[in-house]
Amino acid sequence: MSAKRPLPRDGRRQSGFTLIEVLAAVILLSVALLALGAVAGQSLKRSALSAGDLQVLSDVTRISDSLTVTGWGAVTNGTEAHAHHKINWNVTTVSADLDRVDLVVQRLGALATSVVEDTMTLYLSNPTP
Repeated sequence: MSAKRPLPRDGRRQSGFTLIEVLAAVILLSVALLALGAVAGQSLKRSALSAGDLQVLSDVTRISDSLTVTGWGAVTNGTEAHAHHKINWNVTTVSADLDRVDLVVQRLGALATSVVEDTMTLYLSNPTP
């Protein structure tokens, strides 16, 4: 058996939503909007991290291009510091016609709680052996 709502005094059935139904809909909508806000916040954080990674890549590319243009035998050790990362390069003579250049990038990790090191190696050879 289902309970029927009593008819109002004027004899017509009332239509619409009950207060409980409206409250349930408002709560459901607020939970969905909070979840959407959390996703948007994470997206902004990841976007900022990606922009930082692109800046590091740009700086490493610029330095490696500069070292390559400088050429074999003329490259010396060096350091370049930036706001959020530092790049060191060390030159090692492998043989009479070959230099090895290790570029080490020190930057903040994804959680900004630790320093991460990335290494890139270039080999410069004597163009006229």
